[in-house]
Amino acid sequence: MLAKLNVEEFIKELASSSPTPGGGSVAALSASLAGALNSMVYSLTVGKKAYENLAEDLKDKLNGYNIESKDFYENALTFMDKDKEVFNKVIAAYKLPKDTDEQKNEREEKINDALIDAMYVPLELMKYCIKFYDNIDFAADYGNKNAVSDAGVAAIMLHAGIEGAMLNVKINLASIKNEDIIKEVSKEAINILETSGVRKEEILNKVYKYIG
Repeated sequence: MLAKLNVEEFIKELASSSPTPGGGSVAALSASLAGALNSMVYSLTVGKKAYENLAEDLKDKLNGYNIESKDFYENALTFMDKDKEVFNKVIAAYKLPKDTDEQKNEREEKINDALIDAMYVPLELMKYCIKFYDNIDFAADYGNKNAVSDAGVAAIMLHAGIEGAMLNVKINLASIKNEDIIKEVSKEAINILETSGVRKEEILNKVYKYIG
């Protein structure tokens, strides 16, 4: 499992000639780092004076978001291996025999199915990530102000994960032979990416306003 590698091992594997892990796994890692960093902001907040001064409903919300942050970075990590698995299936499909017309047709069908699966994994990552902006936004507002820059970096890393996933969606869509899927997914993915860019900038504006 990629998530079980230490940082140096993962980077060396990433830099190797092996096609996996690649950009899809890095996108998932970026998202996971966003969640972990956001969780750190909460860890530096709970029990501090600013936390104790919050209204009870805000404390409850912060505690809930803290739990959500931990769940988020753990779940985002699973997309690293999901991406590797589906891409390996694409490679396997391209290696199928094509000596006869029957084999060619079967190979083409298997390739298309594998590409669709490989496209849906990063799309699901995008859909999963976009919901997490509310959490980061809350951390920027109510988290420890000494760590507000970390909330900003979390927003940057989340957007990096979404945009990285977008590239993997697009490159698979380019070879898929299903116009309905292409239109539907392209529209959804573009909307998520554009929304992500807006949310990231909103959070960064808050952060820069505070730190000057």
